Amino acid sequence: MTSPEGLTHFQTLETTSPEGLTHFQTLEMTSPEGLTHFQTLEMTSPEGLTHFQTLEMTSPEGLTHFQTLETTSPEGLTHFQSFEMTSPAGLTHSQSLEMALPEGWIHFPSG
Repeated sequence: MTSPEGLTHFQTLETTSPEGLTHFQTLEMTSPEGLTHFQTLEMTSPEGLTHFQTLEMTSPEGLTHFQTLETTSPEGLTHFQSFEMTSPAGLTHSQSLEMALPEGWIHFPSG
């Protein structure tokens, strides 16, 4: 699919497997400026696992961005994680933001 502005968009809107897996996915989006965007919008498994994820984003300046936005397990574990970012100068930044346990769980940090 190509728009008048030169935007190329490949997209899978919904895929459902015999096991009940539903998958919403944007496979590739390329803008006239050279921005390429690979993204998984929502993935829901039969067990109730929901996964929101940005797989890869590359800008014309050479910036690469990998990011997991939200992962929720059937037990209620929520994991927010960001990110790996690499600049054209070679700087890499990795960071884990938050992991929330279900209510009533006790977490003893190691160390």
